[in-house]
Amino acid sequence: MEIIRAFKELANVNAELILLGESQSSDYKKRIISEIRGFSKIKLIHSVPYDEMWNILSKCHVGLICFKPTPNNIGALSGRNNKIYEYMQSGLAIIGSNFPVWKNFIEGNQIGVVADPTNIFEIKHAMEYLISNPEKLKEMQNRAKSLANEYLWEKECEKLLKLYEELLDENT
Repeated sequence: MEIIRAFKELANVNAELILLGESQSSDYKKRIISEIRGFSKIKLIHSVPYDEMWNILSKCHVGLICFKPTPNNIGALSGRNNKIYEYMQSGLAIIGSNFPVWKNFIEGNQIGVVADPTNIFEIKHAMEYLISNPEKLKEMQNRAKSLANEYLWEKECEKLLKLYEELLDENT
């Protein structure tokens, strides 16, 4: 909801917000539909096949991941936070939650900016920053796409197998 409200605060901006995916709660889905009603620059796209998701992301510039500060979200970039890697693979700059691990990864790698996920004005400011700085946005997109290659499952799998081999060698 904070992302929607932040976007609605942007004045006369040439941008569109695409909300992609299905909410697990029907009540929350109803709240989203109610919140975006009558606002033509916000599109809600329900669940789509995985391949179609990539097609949609290829037309975007920024991926927003403003997860709430729960213990599950604060300390990790993995799990349901795979959005970060999907956005990077799509060459999107990222606006993410300002959790220390996320801030270090997103801003440290210069692939986006972070904001307090509970503060619509911080999220709005992050959106305005990227919209107002197209050169910086392009740099972040290029870095994200490049960095995504470091995190492909094939490469991560090699690291994991190597670790298993080392552990097995220690125990034999």
